[in-house]
This record gives sequence, structure tokens and C-alpha cells, in this order.
Amino acid sequence: MMLNGASDWSAYSWGGSSLIYNQDIAERVCSPSELKRVTTKNGLRDMANAREHWLDVQARALYQAAMLVTEIYDNIANA
Repeated sequence: MMLNGASDWSAYSWGGSSLIYNQDIAERVCSPSELKRVTTKNGLRDMANAREHWLDVQARALYQAAMLVTEIYDNIANA
């Protein structure tokens, strides 16, 4: 249900179902010190790190959040 029809969190993120602009994603997933580190004088770096685009980072964060929500739900439902 959380994926709203997408096959996985990567498809959800890359398909535009969440944030689409790098700056918006970075502001959501980075701490202030991390955001400062990934910002250059010309703006935000195109890649979040050497291996991931910002949309990949968002997909990973969405997956982790969904796992937390699922775990909380399971704890409540089985209490």
C-alpha cells in the first residue's frame, strides 16, 4: 500500500512519486552539517556520493522508513 503501485522504493522514487529535485531530497535526508558538506559554491553536488544519485538516496531512506512503520505496526498488531 505504501508503494502506491510502484514495484519497489527505487521505482517509487525515480518515478516521481516523492521528491524530484536534488536540493529538496538533500534537505530532507541530510543533517545540516552533511548538507553543508555536499554543497559547493556552485550549488548542490549532482551525486549524493560516489555511487548514488540523490534519487537513490531517497529510495533507500524511504525503504528504511517503511521498514520502521511496518515494525511499529507489527508490534501494535501483535500486542
